Amino acid sequence: MIFSTKLEGCTNWDRFSKIIEEELGPEFRPNSSKINFHINNLFQQLPFFSKLLESTNCKVCVMSGYYSSTMFALIKACRAIGVKTVEIQHGVQGDAHLAYRSWFNLPTDHTNIMPDYFWTWSIREKVIIDNWADSTAGRHKAFVGGNPCLTIYNKKGENIVTKNEFKGYEFPSGKVSKVILFTCQAFENLSEAVIKSIQMRPDFGWVFRIHPQYWQTEKSIRAQCESEGLKNIIIDKGELLPLSSAMLCSTVHMTEFSSSVIEAAAVGLHSIIIHPYGRELYADLIEVGAASYIDSFDDILKKIDSISPSIKSNFALANEKAFMEGVSEIMSLVRRTEYSK
Repeated sequence: MIFSTKLEGCTNWDRFSKIIEEELGPEFRPNSSKINFHINNLFQQLPFFSKLLESTNCKVCVMSGYYSSTMFALIKACRAIGVKTVEIQHGVQGDAHLAYRSWFNLPTDHTNIMPDYFWTWSIREKVIIDNWADSTAGRHKAFVGGNPCLTIYNKKGENIVTKNEFKGYEFPSGKVSKVILFTCQAFENLSEAVIKSIQMRPDFGWVFRIHPQYWQTEKSIRAQCESEGLKNIIIDKGELLPLSSAMLCSTVHMTEFSSSVIEAAAVGLHSIIIHPYGRELYADLIEVGAASYIDSFDDILKKIDSISPSIKSNFALANEKAFMEGVSEIMSLVRRTEYSK
């Protein structure tokens, strides 16, 4: 689009850049070329979504992760024809996430590309969105629908998490004293503290669950484990066990800053966070004892030793109840849309 290539010449560009620099620092000064790219990308995809919505007679559009130029194009296309949009929470939110807090100056016309509704995992995330959404005269709302990834049905329509169908991981050496589930992020290699922890306690079993967005890390992590001669290692690309079942079969959860910390807390599994960013993201869970921030291998081992295998919380039924309420909320939106038309 021609106008997007003239972004730097727009009336408020200098003012906008100055505010960002003053509030966040010069390193956060916006890059006009990148913004131009994403604006162009939005408008290039807009005709596709408009045609798709029209051909499918869409009533409500559900998405995960609204803050990309592709999702902005989808939301804009939906808003143009009156289709309501719902974003399902996919990871950590809260005060530390810019996409979900303090949106007090949203436009009220078609230029607004925020979802109409936000499906949150718990009341914790809903409250943060309500803080600003309550001032939008009903244009934006949040509701609790639980975590869909923790409610998994088989072909018979049974919630397999409540049936406890999975018995756990099988390690190379057989029986292990404790199982550590490590949910990986985008890092190509494991930290020195993690490597030393594995080497010091060969009686532990370690499961490295690869992040689905960073599948390429599997190769480098596997190579690192082999070069270090590490035993009792399982690398899970997500195909061995559902996350909730993996957590039920584990003694402790460890991560750099994966949002699985939230899911582990729901299950009743303690998390060890080893990256400073994770300490900031999950300060509230650390404060209540659901997680710990540790950055040295000897303290990691002390913490693991202090944790006994325990009966996890009865999260499955509660999450399923919230999930069904979330589905009911969406179906209610569908009915209201049909009635209004």
